[in-house]
Amino acid sequence: MKSLWIVGTHLKDMLGLAVFALGSIGGLYKQVIPMSILLGLKNIGYMGTLSLTKIIPREIILDAVEYAEWNTGFRSEGTILATKSMIGKIVRNVINSMTTFIMDQTGYSISAGYGQQSERAKYALFAMGFGIPAASGFLSLAPKLFYDLTGEKRERMYRELAEMRKVRQAQYDQLTVDS
Repeated sequence: MKSLWIVGTHLKDMLGLAVFALGSIGGLYKQVIPMSILLGLKNIGYMGTLSLTKIIPREIILDAVEYAEWNTGFRSEGTILATKSMIGKIVRNVINSMTTFIMDQTGYSISAGYGQQSERAKYALFAMGFGIPAASGFLSLAPKLFYDLTGEKRERMYRELAEMRKVRQAQYDQLTVDS
């Protein structure tokens, strides 16, 4: 499942990088028909594998929540998911700041008319749409390589969690009987 998780979370990046590489050949990114075909193929590839890109990464997150309970004895999914959301917002803000900086450095002019940007600015916009997101997405690959909650360890965790929960439920049931 680890390899499916890695492919699932990086498939969009891999396809985006392919579009960026092919679109960069001879200025192909400026031609409507070839880019429409490339983007269509990218979307077919991505949408055709939604189980990889949507379900498995969520299952890994749930395993991480269970792992935290297994180690601490406490359920903390609210804190974990809120932290994940907050980190995503921080990353988006940093990327938005970088986008503004890159656009400024490439000579992008908000007052230029439609299609009147410099070639450098046009290519930078193309890179920001496909190349940069793909390259930055691969940064999250490193921690995934160290993920070890698979096989016997994962099965043991779920067995022990079931036992812990059974004991907790019995304690709760005893409290309700006594009160």
